[in-house]
Amino acid sequence: MKKIAIVTGGASGIGRAIVEHLASNGYFVALFDMNRKAADEVRQSVASQGGEVGTLIGDLVDYAAAAELVERVVSTHGIPWLLVNNVGGDATAPFLQTAPTDWQTAIDRNLVSALNMHHLVLPHMVKARSGRVVNISSDSARGGVPNVAVYAGCKGAIIAFTKCIAKEMAPHDILVNALCPGITATPAIRTVIAADKHGQSWVDSIVKQIPLGRMAVPEDVAPLVAFLAGPGGAYITGQTISVNGGKTMV
Repeated sequence: MKKIAIVTGGASGIGRAIVEHLASNGYFVALFDMNRKAADEVRQSVASQGGEVGTLIGDLVDYAAAAELVERVVSTHGIPWLLVNNVGGDATAPFLQTAPTDWQTAIDRNLVSALNMHHLVLPHMVKARSGRVVNISSDSARGGVPNVAVYAGCKGAIIAFTKCIAKEMAPHDILVNALCPGITATPAIRTVIAADKHGQSWVDSIVKQIPLGRMAVPEDVAPLVAFLAGPGGAYITGQTISVNGGKTMV
């Protein structure tokens, strides 16, 4: 029987790479996203390679909507072995040029959605007395990056939350870890570059600090998710692992 994985924000970027990699490794992947067209394209692409993906569309900031999606997965496919909280993102701007409405949007997208998913999925894992959670944080939360202060603050909260929940879940044999990608070549980064006349120079300034001399690609992150979910990750919990080409070493 295939193990079940839930991947949030799985329709593009790092999330899509995680979905594709898990599906290629024998998982049934429940892809949660708000973009139906993009999610269906991923499902069809994976199916053409022999993998299985189910698409579930909804806003994970809405607790009731998220609960409905989780219940559909559990009732149809069974208890998930793996939860990947990947939803996130933010516009770039100096903090003093942002407003409280911007902060709330960032908090909802990057933190509240993950809290909802933990609260909804972990009880099923506790019942099964097994499971893995991988939270996609950000290297900006570890090293500091200008113009993404609230985003980085939310991702820092994800790291702290991961450590606390890892200790709470360890007696149930549920392992919880965080990954911190550095700047990654995704559609979101291309949007930043297109939307801001200083976007390209901002990206270039970050890449110059990377010892390996390039941005990450989503495929640099996905295999580590699979490792943490597999036998090799059986004694790893509460950890924060950067995938950043050496930009920060902490």
